[in-house]
Amino acid sequence: MGKAMNGIKRVGMLVSALCLARATFAQGAFQPVVTIDNMVVTSFELDQRKKMLEVFRTPGDLDKLALDALIEDRLKNQAMQRAGLRLDDASLRRAMEDFAGRANMSLDQFSQVLAQNGVAQETLRDFVRTGVSWRDFIRSRFGNSVTVSDAEVRAAVAQ
Repeated sequence: MGKAMNGIKRVGMLVSALCLARATFAQGAFQPVVTIDNMVVTSFELDQRKKMLEVFRTPGDLDKLALDALIEDRLKNQAMQRAGLRLDDASLRRAMEDFAGRANMSLDQFSQVLAQNGVAQETLRDFVRTGVSWRDFIRSRFGNSVTVSDAEVRAAVAQ
């Protein structure tokens, strides 16, 4: 019960923070940066992705990488939506925990690090949801059509 109450408190705090952020950034942060097939990427989303990439220590032009990734995410999500693929909440939670585990942290610890760097939990959630869903989508579409022979494996190992 304690974890549930703690989660509810976190959600409440996050909603409050997002409402404040929305009021503060109403003019500029939620303006569209780019539109892809009637899907909008806002300057807030772009800023959030860039901050997350900074936390991940991603090399390169983060403005370009963040925008390219968000555009790609929109297109991937559109394809998955057409296919009727949806990641349930429990699977998403496990995927987020696994992602945090790669940094040797619990999801709560990882979320806290992101929050300390100005990254909202929803940014991580959307990032992980798209990545895991896309992986599952590709697997379901092409998983059975790809076969690798023992000879191909040996040739690859020999290289």
